[in-house]
Amino acid sequence: MMPALTRRFILGGTLAAALANRAARAEDDAPIPLSALRALSHRTLFDIPLVDGKTQITSLARWHGQPVLIHFWATWCAPCVRELPQLDAFFAANGQTMAILPVALKSGKPQQIQDFYRKNGITHLPIYAAEAADVAKSLGGTPLAIPMTVFLDRQGRRMAEADGPVAWDAPGATNALAHLAKSA
Repeated sequence: MMPALTRRFILGGTLAAALANRAARAEDDAPIPLSALRALSHRTLFDIPLVDGKTQITSLARWHGQPVLIHFWATWCAPCVRELPQLDAFFAANGQTMAILPVALKSGKPQQIQDFYRKNGITHLPIYAAEAADVAKSLGGTPLAIPMTVFLDRQGRRMAEADGPVAWDAPGATNALAHLAKSA
């Protein structure tokens, strides 16, 4: 049994935060709505090196000037495996609203991630991988809990995040994304 998790919830599509506690095992943790990303202080996210599906090195700086939704996940993470097909469908429907970047951690080389996508019917999401240590350092040394979703504004500042699976297929998810994009 994991200790109680503290989550800040965004109420009514705004970035106002309230605290909620929930004790649950990671495997049984129900997805949260995208509108429940918790508000953060406006710290700039440092440059995280990424490797794309063609093994080209890029960084988050590539998306400077536009809002970005980053989803950290891993091929070995059971909640991630259940959630990724929903994110794939969400990306297919909403990928033009803002940059949506699935970033695999501790999941091997891009070819292994591509094989995982193929095996699990993931057809729309781009492939990105990063070193977990680089991500943790960029997040202020905070230990990573995956899956984790982070929203960056146009200046690369962390504006909201959610630890745990997100209900990408929940009613209102598209509206929540549009609200985040407008607030960036």
